[in-house]
Amino acid sequence: MPRCLSMTPTKNSRNAHSGSPVRPISAGGIAAAAGILGLPVGTVRAAKRAGCPAFQWSRVRVDELAAWLAANPLPARDGESAMDAARLAKVNEQVRRLKLANDETSGRLIDRAKVAAALAECCADWNAARVRFEAEAPAEMAGLEADACRVVVRRMMDQVGRVLAGCARHFET
Repeated sequence: MPRCLSMTPTKNSRNAHSGSPVRPISAGGIAAAAGILGLPVGTVRAAKRAGCPAFQWSRVRVDELAAWLAANPLPARDGESAMDAARLAKVNEQVRRLKLANDETSGRLIDRAKVAAALAECCADWNAARVRFEAEAPAEMAGLEADACRVVVRRMMDQVGRVLAGCARHFET
């Protein structure tokens, strides 16, 4: 690991498997952060002047700086090129991949197949309710006044709400 990097723990974050804290990359100063992100030092200084919260004493939290720069683009100054935007996009993609890998390591990701299966079961429940409503509604509403039809529809919508609330059981592990 380069000398300018350190791994500092964040508050209340723990790796689910090992119990060790999740650690973001922090740089030892503005120049180190600029080097890690591949940005000019002036851009990082401008972010600090603009109030970016990634700066703490002489340390710079690189992932937080990259996210802040993506959300708060700084106006271009003389000597800065369009390459800064491309570099920042590349860094943001790297940060996204690192966060995804961290989430996978800590067990916070859900398998796509499980989500797809749970959604299919929810859709099956919804379809069964729809078929039941289509069969029951005409008989229940035959010859009723508008107010009575509203009561029947309200009862059906309550049943729809129960079906949707029951979908949560498909996502429980």
